[in-house]
Parts: sequence; C-alpha cells; structure tokens
Amino acid sequence: MKKSYLFVGLLLGAMLSAVALSTPNVTGKWSGTLQMDGENDAKPAYSILNQDGNKLSGSVGPNESEQDSFEGGKVDGDKLTFDVPQGPNGEVQFTLKCR
Repeated sequence: MKKSYLFVGLLLGAMLSAVALSTPNVTGKWSGTLQMDGENDAKPAYSILNQDGNKLSGSVGPNESEQDSFEGGKVDGDKLTFDVPQGPNGEVQFTLKCR
C-alpha cells in the first residue's frame, strides 16, 4: 500500500539558504514535523539525507535512532521525492518541499 505524506517544515532555516543557490544540496541531518495529507496533527520527524546531483538516498523516522532507509530518491528544485520500503506492507511515498 502506498501512502502519500507531506513533510511540513522538515528542512528548516538552513534549507532556505540552500534553496536560494542554483544547485541546492540537502545532504545532512534535518528535523521537523510530519503532517499526513488530510490530517491536522503533526508528528516529529528526523531525516538523514545524502544528495549526489539530483539523486537522493538516506533514512527517515521519528528520531535519529528510529530510521528507515531509502535509495532512488530525486531532487527537483525545492522538491524531494522518495519511497521508503515498509516490508510486506509495501512502501511509504514521501514528497518534501524545501521552505
């Protein structure tokens, strides 16, 4: 089952300067909140991202010690997309927007 999630505020202050550059690089550790489409409550989120050109890999979870890895993500301007495998339950699709 695929679920679509939108990270709101994940890539905080430092991200603003990265987006302003012609080639942003999101490599690093980022924290913020996760808000599911159609819901009002936000949950803590922590990401460790590795960018190589427009390719993205890394891990995501509620904190640094609880992470699920992913590969094959993409960076397109201020938009990051990737799928995180969830075992037999399929995968979770993420769309992050740099703010």
